[in-house]
Amino acid sequence: MTDNGSSRTLRDVVCPFCGLGCDDLTVAAQGRTLTVREGVCPISEVAFSAHPEEDRPRTDGQEASLDQALARAAEVLRPARRPLVAGLGTDGAGIRSALRLADRIGAGVDHLHGAAGMRNTAVVQTTGWITTTLAEARNRADLWILAGSDVGRRYPRFFERIARPSETLFEPPPNQRPIVFIGPETAAANLPADDRIERIPCAEDRIGEVFAALRALEAGRPLFEAEPGGVPAERLRALAERLPRARYGVIAWDAGELDFPGGDLAVEAITGLIDQLNAHTRWAGLPLGGRDGATTFGQACTWQTGFPGRVDLGPGYPRHAPHQLEAGRFAAEEADAVLWISAFDAGRLPPDTEAPTVVLGRSAMAPEREPTAYIPVGVPGLDHGGQAYRMDGVMALPLARLRESDLPSTADAIAGIEQRL
Repeated sequence: MTDNGSSRTLRDVVCPFCGLGCDDLTVAAQGRTLTVREGVCPISEVAFSAHPEEDRPRTDGQEASLDQALARAAEVLRPARRPLVAGLGTDGAGIRSALRLADRIGAGVDHLHGAAGMRNTAVVQTTGWITTTLAEARNRADLWILAGSDVGRRYPRFFERIARPSETLFEPPPNQRPIVFIGPETAAANLPADDRIERIPCAEDRIGEVFAALRALEAGRPLFEAEPGGVPAERLRALAERLPRARYGVIAWDAGELDFPGGDLAVEAITGLIDQLNAHTRWAGLPLGGRDGATTFGQACTWQTGFPGRVDLGPGYPRHAPHQLEAGRFAAEEADAVLWISAFDAGRLPPDTEAPTVVLGRSAMAPEREPTAYIPVGVPGLDHGGQAYRMDGVMALPLARLRESDLPSTADAIAGIEQRL
């Protein structure tokens, strides 16, 4: 860090916003304004530079002190018989505090990306899978398949950092790695302009059919359709012949984009192909995700409850309820109080519900329905330090405090509520 009066340059900053966990950012801090100078991408540019407006706590639509808002939050949660703790977009300490509070008040728990998490979890629970890490994929992959994910938009530095880095520990040279994209043309349009990236157009909700066909072809079985999943069979046959020749192949997908009935079956088709290929060579999966602290939540929830998400703590013990505890439905139909947490993104709004709602949100959040208590909290990695897991779940990255802020962290705000229960 260099300091020039009120202007500072911060190096090796970790970005907590998309799940890649890029840890090479250079950020200029001028007072409370942050600007990414190096390692910038469209996501970090907006997330870091959004100025922390002077936002005050509110109770029942009226400006209040922090103490008053914490007390009102406790009044909402204390008598609740069927509360919901959801959103949970925050750092490790905030998530642990939220789970502790949920246990105390007997709440149901769901992350704002819970649906995506459950698509992956369903496959792990039923068949298991073989996955890799970002570092292994970066250094070893000699053939990439991107299954449907709009990587260029959702993870802007994915190619620079993982798929096509400037250098790796092993051969082949990263810029010569073949990459095959299977998915919608709208997502293909966001890929780098590179003729070495093969694009196979496929509707998002037919990706599972394509990978089921690849499984059959790789196993030497016939296809009974001319265009499985809308892709010509001959094109899939040519790809299937390449798969066993890879020394370390990787298939990446984002369960958050497989948002259609049977999305978990698409994940199962992908991981089934990976299992099959490992009889001949080395292949692994790379589940993408981790936005809004999703991977951090999955890790913390698993070690504290035994389940990776959608846990009901109402019975006095953890009960996995992947269908019952979808936050939107639960908030509208069952919850008599809701605690919503979104410290990374002010645009992640609480579900619409008649139940009294407490919101711990990034400054300037504007819910469509005024919450009973609104408490602006600091952004992890900007306003306060902390830890967050990157998308592969193997590395908890340290988040630094980059600017002065009077906003409480999520963990501090929850501790204040607990003191008043």
